[in-house]
Amino acid sequence: MVTIREVINSIVWRGACRECFVILEDRLVGDGLARLSMCEIERVDRHYVYFKHGKVVPIHRVKRIVCGDDVVLERF
Repeated sequence: MVTIREVINSIVWRGACRECFVILEDRLVGDGLARLSMCEIERVDRHYVYFKHGKVVPIHRVKRIVCGDDVVLERF
């Protein structure tokens, strides 16, 4: 089974982040999901995703990774 960390690193390292987005669980957004560009990701470890603008998100909040029209990873 591929981990969220592996998928994110693969996309960022390939330089394919322009068309890819991370869909995160976010209680402060109307529908409960926030969409952030993968180009904003600075790094990812086993527990957190670190964004360039300083935001740190627990990796369990990642619900979906989308590249163009394709859903690369989806968790419920």
